Amino acid sequence: QLIQQSDKEIQLPNAVLKLSEVKHEGLKIPPDKNIAFADLSKLQFPLIVRHWKQGDYFYPFGMKMKKKKLKKFFTDQKIAINEKEAIWVIESNQKIVWVAGHRLDERFKVEPNTKQVLKLQFKT
Repeated sequence: QLIQQSDKEIQLPNAVLKLSEVKHEGLKIPPDKNIAFADLSKLQFPLIVRHWKQGDYFYPFGMKMKKKKLKKFFTDQKIAINEKEAIWVIESNQKIVWVAGHRLDERFKVEPNTKQVLKLQFKT
């Protein structure tokens, strides 16, 4: 499913994805796995929201740009097979931005020079 920059809410089967632009100034990132903050300038719209598939990989936030296949990431996170099938990924220009409810990609993280931030909130 496509996400345009103007979209505020995307209805998914069994979930809702909320999007909002927030200012970087004074941004406090809560320790909530269902909320992610991405550098808006690094995103290319439309974004795509889809289920993960074999061969998908990303650079998990906090792993110093080490590439990891999603299958291995799920195994390391001890995510059950039936749970894996329901996991959504947000993609920009064929790069995974966020494994919804799990981890942001290092390439899209908010940095000190970031001006505009896209807040992604996932609700099941």
